[in-house]
Amino acid sequence: MAKIKSSKDSTALKPTVKTKNPEGKGVKPFTFESFTDVFTLKEVAYSEAFIDQMAQDLANWAANDETALSLTQFFSKRGICRATLYRWIEKYPYMKQAHKFALEVIGARRDVGCLTKKYDGGYGKETLPLYSEDYKAWVLEKAKLKDETMAQSGVTFIYAKRFPSIDSVPEAE
Repeated sequence: MAKIKSSKDSTALKPTVKTKNPEGKGVKPFTFESFTDVFTLKEVAYSEAFIDQMAQDLANWAANDETALSLTQFFSKRGICRATLYRWIEKYPYMKQAHKFALEVIGARRDVGCLTKKYDGGYGKETLPLYSEDYKAWVLEKAKLKDETMAQSGVTFIYAKRFPSIDSVPEAE
């Protein structure tokens, strides 16, 4: 059984497990990292295999659970905060891919739910750009066209502050 070496610096908890590599030549370091479980407030060691399994679980959950409407549901049940998730997305390609897939699936579910009036369309309209790249691109294109149209029409909006009341001028009724 391999021994786990622990760093004395508690802020950089990165124990190393030494195992033989597949060719049997020498020793290959296997590094664990850690995250803070928000339920226990303790550091939890994890490996890349843990992240890969979490990515698979995320993709399966998003695709198969009809109540999956927000990524927060998945990670908060596991005591994982948003900052940790985004750190994993940047570092681990499988998590990045699973995250993108989950967003697409959840976005499609929310979109269909709004179209069938299962969910509130107003809320869906406001939040769908967070889940759907296509919808986000459409919203941005629509805003760009509106700005261009306004610029071409020659309409200028002027916003003026209200003048303070003057005692000698009566208020309009």
